Order: sequence, then C-alpha cells, then structure tokens
Amino acid sequence: MKSKLSNHFLLFFALFCISLYLCSCAHSAPASAATHSTDTAAKAPAVQNSIQTVKDSIKKPATAIRKFTQVDARTYTVEVIIRDVTEPKSFKKLLEKLPDGYTVSSESLNDPAARFKPGELKYVWVANYERDFSVTYTLKIPKHKKLIRDYEGYFAYIDNNAKVSVNVQSSE
Repeated sequence: MKSKLSNHFLLFFALFCISLYLCSCAHSAPASAATHSTDTAAKAPAVQNSIQTVKDSIKKPATAIRKFTQVDARTYTVEVIIRDVTEPKSFKKLLEKLPDGYTVSSESLNDPAARFKPGELKYVWVANYERDFSVTYTLKIPKHKKLIRDYEGYFAYIDNNAKVSVNVQSSE
C-alpha cells in the first residue's frame, strides 16, 4: 500500500510540475509568433522527458503464474513462471505452501535455491539477475485426494529498498 501511495504521489507531483512549467510557457509574452513556436518546440523534449520519468517511476509488480502438467495419476510437474521483476539484481523468494499430504519429489530439490520441509517449498535467490524466469518441481498427490490447483504461494523481492510480494496465481 505504501508503495502505491508513493507512486501516486510521484505521479501527482510530476504532473503538477509539468503543468506549472506549461503554464509559465503559455503566459510568457513572445517577441514574435515565430520565436514563440520555436521556444515551445525546443521545450517539448524536456516535457516529454519529464513524462517518461514519471512513467518509469510507476512500476507494476512482477507476476507469478503456476502451471500444472499431469505426468501420471498422482504426479504433476508444476512450473511457476515469474515475469517482470523490476529490480532483477535484488534478493528474491518463492514460497509454496502445499496442501496436506502433498510432497515434492527429491529430484526437484537438486536446485541449490530450493528448500523443502513438509508442506512447504521455498526457493531463495541472492544472485539471480533475470527479470523473467521459471521454477519447476514435481508434485506428488496422496491417494484418494484430488489435485488442488489453488494453494497458497507468493513471490517476494526487493524493489527500491521496499519488499514487494505478489500471490502466485494458478492457471487452468
């Protein structure tokens, strides 16, 4: 919430400054019409740069989508696709809270970033410099249980010295 407020404040402040600048240009009395149009044209790139700076300061959070591929009756390959990390050099964490009885196969834990304890799978990266990447693991479902696609999970990272956390969404 704090991040959204600061982004809205930055946008408001930048637009306020731009409007003051444009008002001062409009109220200045040009020596001639030709001079005025040249001054305005020369100042237009500065205004465009200010608008681009405002757009750049308003960042959308990353997305995390969970996809399931059935391997056999009780086994699924799960891929979590993470996109648009605004600060790719920052610390990142993916946490998946598995439903009761679900387990992750040991082959999935060969990734040095992976940590598993019953009911929870966690990936932590300190030196992952990619904006878009994915994590894949093998999920085992206990007998007499159906696949639950929407279980709790989130992806967190640091952006501009603030923690950003997004829920992992399951796709069909």
